[in-house]
Amino acid sequence: MGFEVYLNVMIWMDVRVCFPFTLLAIGLCRMVHFDNLPPIYYTNLLTANAVQLITLIATVGTKNGRFPNAACLIIYGGVAMVSLYLRMIIALERCFFIIQLPFIRQTKYSLIICVSVWVFCMGLFPLLVIFHYFSVIFVFALIPSIISLLCPLGAFISLPRAASGSPEGKRRIIATFVLLLINYSVTIVPPVSFLTFRSDYYYMYEDTQFFMTLFLLSPFMDLLLFVFLREGPVDQLLACFCCCKMETPAVEDGSRLSI
Repeated sequence: MGFEVYLNVMIWMDVRVCFPFTLLAIGLCRMVHFDNLPPIYYTNLLTANAVQLITLIATVGTKNGRFPNAACLIIYGGVAMVSLYLRMIIALERCFFIIQLPFIRQTKYSLIICVSVWVFCMGLFPLLVIFHYFSVIFVFALIPSIISLLCPLGAFISLPRAASGSPEGKRRIIATFVLLLINYSVTIVPPVSFLTFRSDYYYMYEDTQFFMTLFLLSPFMDLLLFVFLREGPVDQLLACFCCCKMETPAVEDGSRLSI
């Protein structure tokens, strides 16, 4: 199977399966209650993924399976960077919720943060592409790795002493960190590294197919966040995996929470 045919098949699978569920999740964000998470962050993440998928629809509409023009490619890359940084913001918010820093969760600051991410990424990415600073793109793609590692570490240290949040909510926070870390380390870092440092990647069919498949799985992983950001049946499943004992500050009687 040629590279163009393979890419078209993968894109159509991504679009036909992921796109409808992404639109459904965007609609549900206003109807369901998230676990103390401002829905604006997750809604913006899903919106960015939807824009990527719409761009892919235009891509598979061409005969050779490539992006129809440079503007389409720039939009796709810029929105992909928006998704990457919004995942980082969600990780920060979950960490700040544990250590009780509420400013990132206030409506005013949430709007400012989301707008800033969109303006920064959509303004920076075209400049980096125009001036061929592809190594800088790799650097900006690595910045969230620091947050992805520090946030779970800070949360795990503070989690046993955190007075806010139920045991179920703390399990969901742990699951969110794990999912975000897997998404970043599996579907983002390998493809970005490969596409940045291999100038002849288009002719390396097998390697390119593998890394493109990983990258196209990222929106699916973001849909799984919907399960871990709200109360539901997943709590019983998480209770089976969380077997550590955590102490919380005594409110009245010095009780312990076990998760």
